Parts: sequence; structure tokens; C-alpha cells
Amino acid sequence: MTPEEKLCSRWWRLRNSAGVLWPILSAGVLGCVVFLIRGIKSKTTLWIVLGAVFAVIDLGIIVGMQFVDMGTKSNPAKTPAASAISTVMFVNWVASMVMAFVINKKWLLWKAHHGQPWYAGAPAAPAVRTTPAVNTDGLGKAFGAPIVSGGPVHGEVGHRGPVDINGASSGDLQRLGLDAATADRIILARDQDQGFPNFEQMVAAAGVPPHQLLAVREQLAFGPRRAPSEPSRRLFD
Repeated sequence: MTPEEKLCSRWWRLRNSAGVLWPILSAGVLGCVVFLIRGIKSKTTLWIVLGAVFAVIDLGIIVGMQFVDMGTKSNPAKTPAASAISTVMFVNWVASMVMAFVINKKWLLWKAHHGQPWYAGAPAAPAVRTTPAVNTDGLGKAFGAPIVSGGPVHGEVGHRGPVDINGASSGDLQRLGLDAATADRIILARDQDQGFPNFEQMVAAAGVPPHQLLAVREQLAFGPRRAPSEPSRRLFD
């Protein structure tokens, strides 16, 4: 499955969101574990720090319960120390659940584009799609060898060929059916990265939900990327 197909699959999202159950079912005690696992796998420092903070809080709660009489479930203790520990436990539980849901969206994006089973080999390098140029003199057709176009392909009215995402304007993308806000986000991300080598990187860099682009995927091509010194193209025609 491609990354966008994974993100569009409800079953895949549910299966890879199981980590949010850890803090819920453990009353927050195991929330630190899922944060640390996800942080280490994705090499996200913020998640690792978050897991370490929750681990310290969990350890403090466990140690505190050894020195404070918490009473029983049917007859809990009413002392200030017992009430303080109970309050910290509740706040820790709620906070770990909230944070688990907050980071889950970014975790799914990382998992779809970079995650793979431990037994899988190294991911293959993404293929760069190129666009055959329209050969008006018929030589390419006669020799059966399409010429790869290095220039932009504009989405003019009635044009049915692929649009080169690395040379198109916001208007070109809007003529494919994208709304103005989505087209502008793609163009801005493209200009920052000096172009996209493939569809997956475009989706990740622009932060556009993949299902919004699947309908026009076959109408997009990825030609040569611009050199960093080349001036940025304007958004609108």
C-alpha cells in the first residue's frame, strides 16, 4: 500500500492507533511507554521528552503510594496526602490520554511514510515520474521513443495531459479541480523544497490530506526540480 492509501484506510488507521489505549486502560501509568516507543521509532525528541516526563510522574506516584496510607477501595483515606496523590493520579491520567490523541495524527503520518515491520528490508527509493513531451513533428512517435519534458506543463482549458507539479502555477492546479487554498499550500511547499520528486513527498511536505489529491494523482507529473538559485514562480497566473 502507498502512504496515501494507508491513510485513507480506516482499518489501517485504527490498527496503528492502538497506542492511545495504553494510557486509557492503565489509568495513565503506561502512557509514558507509548510516548517513548513512538518517539524512539520516529526519532522525535519532543515525544521522547514527553515520555520521560510522564515516566517521572508515574514513578513519583508509585513511590508516594508506598509511604501514604491510601485506605481501601470501599473506604479510601481522607488525609491531605492521600487526596493529593489521588488528584495527581487523575490529572496524570487525563493528561496522558489527551497527549496520546494529540500526537496520534502526526504518528500516523510518520508511520505511513516511514514506518515498516521489523522484518522488512530497506524501503526502495521512490520512483520519479516524468512526463512525455508532446512531439508535434511526429519524430518521437515514429521512433517509438518518448522525449522527457523538462519544462512546465500548464493545465489550460481542454488540456488533458499531466501537469508538471514542479512547474505549474496555483491556477494550473485549480483547473484540475483543487480548491485555491490547497493549490496555494502545494505551491508554497514546492517553492521551499525546490520541487517534489514524487507524489508521496508532495503530500507530506504540503500537509494536505491524501484523499483530497487521489482524484488528481494521475493528472500530475514530477519533472526536474529547480536549482536553489532559480527564482520562485508566482502563485497565480
